[in-house]
Amino acid sequence: MSWPAKFCGCVMSVALGCAIAISCWADDAKQHLQQGEAFLKARQASKAITEFRAAIELDPNLVEAHTQFMWATKDFYLEETGFEKANNFEERRKLMDGAFAKADQQLRTTYEAWAKEHPDKAVYQWALGELSRQDVEKSMQYQRQALALDPKFAPAADQLGNIAEMCGDETASGKYFLQAIESDPTNVRYQFRYVQTFENTDLEKYRKLTEEFVRHFPKSEEIDQALVYLADRLESESDKIQVLEELRSLVPASQLHGYGMDKLFDAYARTQPGKALGLVQSLAKEPPDPYFSKKLPAWTGYAQTLAEIRSEIDADDFAKALDQVSKAKVPDDLNAVPLDLLRAEAQARGRNLSGAYQGLVEADAKSPDRLLSSALHKYAAVINKSPDQAEADIWQARERNAQPMKDFELTNYDTGKAVKLSDYRGKVVLVNFFFPTCHTCRGEFPFLQKMHEEYGPDKFVLLAVNIEPTEDDAVLPLFKNLKVNFIPLKSPVAGWADTVFDIHAAPVNMLVDKEGRVVLKPELDSSYQQELLERSIHKLLTM
Repeated sequence: MSWPAKFCGCVMSVALGCAIAISCWADDAKQHLQQGEAFLKARQASKAITEFRAAIELDPNLVEAHTQFMWATKDFYLEETGFEKANNFEERRKLMDGAFAKADQQLRTTYEAWAKEHPDKAVYQWALGELSRQDVEKSMQYQRQALALDPKFAPAADQLGNIAEMCGDETASGKYFLQAIESDPTNVRYQFRYVQTFENTDLEKYRKLTEEFVRHFPKSEEIDQALVYLADRLESESDKIQVLEELRSLVPASQLHGYGMDKLFDAYARTQPGKALGLVQSLAKEPPDPYFSKKLPAWTGYAQTLAEIRSEIDADDFAKALDQVSKAKVPDDLNAVPLDLLRAEAQARGRNLSGAYQGLVEADAKSPDRLLSSALHKYAAVINKSPDQAEADIWQARERNAQPMKDFELTNYDTGKAVKLSDYRGKVVLVNFFFPTCHTCRGEFPFLQKMHEEYGPDKFVLLAVNIEPTEDDAVLPLFKNLKVNFIPLKSPVAGWADTVFDIHAAPVNMLVDKEGRVVLKPELDSSYQQELLERSIHKLLTM
């Protein structure tokens, strides 16, 4: 007896037939997977679906085939809509949502049939859980059923960890990620996700685990994320630079995809313009990632200008330095703090102390920054202004620049009632834009709750707007697990915050005064920014 040669192009003996056949089926499944990926990349979704389905039929436990099968099905329905020809963002988003809804319905029907046909296979319960992500409870039920069938099925433990993390239960998420690691110790992503569970709960342990992760997996794709996330959590400029320099040494420019180098460039530019120029010059010598191909010319020009201004100030040519500052262009993705500091230094050393002071007042009022504040108070002391007077001058500038915030009406997750921003006219309001799977967003919540308890709710109101409707079901569990009780609001459609407020990412915070004007947009990633917000709330309440 022998197995059909079509399975692997060879004739097998009876003794080895079963083992070799299984191996050949797996090889054939991977070949179908690779062919499907090629079709998907070529935007031939229908052919890709056929290949992925063939891979699944040969090897039902090939999780990547299921993942790609789902993506290909979504792409197929999306291509049918012609969404790329939509006239605007809202029309495109509506077409996308409709296509994905049809794809999900078709996929659920398919996987329910497969699950019924193979009631002993965890992979089909896992897939149904993946298709139920917008229903947290249902998704968890499917993943738990998958683990009940196979306690070592790591993808189900991983997804339960993701859900727990999204809902703010870092303890549970850590346990699930550990379970996934125990089932699949070679999976670097599981290791990375476990490390991330400590980002908002134990900074010292998080830093230690990140450093261990980098040592153990120096060539992994997650290295850039791990080091950038760690740098974002560190307040010391020198610590940030040290971590980002490590990233630069470990990852070639062609693989960085922009991660971290904008932050390292900015850190250098603020204090060591020569190093900023050296960084972009070294990046230019390597095969660039497309991100750098677009950014490097502007970064290089900016770095050269900063270095020249620094040299001119050191040579006491203050007029030329100020002329350079006035002509300099700040790249869109960077801030003007280095220029503001150099301008103030050139003015002060050129005996225009009042000009240096006033320029820093305007700069700090617009974009509060620790270095700007330090320089501002230094020059304030020289011209005999007290810290309180400097603070008053900054607030006058903020009030001059304040712009009315567009009114909105959104649904309160907790009560189901409509909430308008204008309902709170006469009160100080902080509008926080977030989404549950955002690590940084969740990290801000304990501090925001502290502000809510200290100043609200009679005179200070905190409105938290979820900008990602696909995560609606996670909002109330998140608030419950993190023990926060400010007001959670629901975006009407995906992309609403982008369309109305030009918000492309989160978190974003807008402090609104009693007249409904935005006076401050603090980035709460440091104790300095948190203290600034607290002082600002107090200031507005007493005005």
